[in-house]
Amino acid sequence: VRVSIVGVTVSPTNPQGRAWDLVGGEADPVVVTASVPLHREIDRTPVSQDHNNASWNRWLPGVYDAALDLPLRFTVFDDDATSREEIGSADLDARALPATAGEFAIPVRAAGTLGQQTGALRLRIEDVP
Repeated sequence: VRVSIVGVTVSPTNPQGRAWDLVGGEADPVVVTASVPLHREIDRTPVSQDHNNASWNRWLPGVYDAALDLPLRFTVFDDDATSREEIGSADLDARALPATAGEFAIPVRAAGTLGQQTGALRLRIEDVP
């Protein structure tokens, strides 16, 4: 399959109930994609300044075999000038692939024991013959 990061929607506040930016305002999301089986980063979106609803429509490099190359881990950060705060992550594994090609969303969850949902990652899957 081919995978595209369509965008991400981030909750307006972090798990502690505060704004993502110290002076208020929306998050500055960036999505880092890593191959879990290969233990390496494979892509990084540009930072979307002050957008809790960011869009990229960015195809990941390469084609992925569901049995061999997944899961992919998408980690979403709030990337400010002086700090980088993890918003949460989402894994795409073979079980999460939709039955048909197209766009779908997976929850982004904060790290920790509660795994609070902090957003939704929108992906597009395209079958490759």
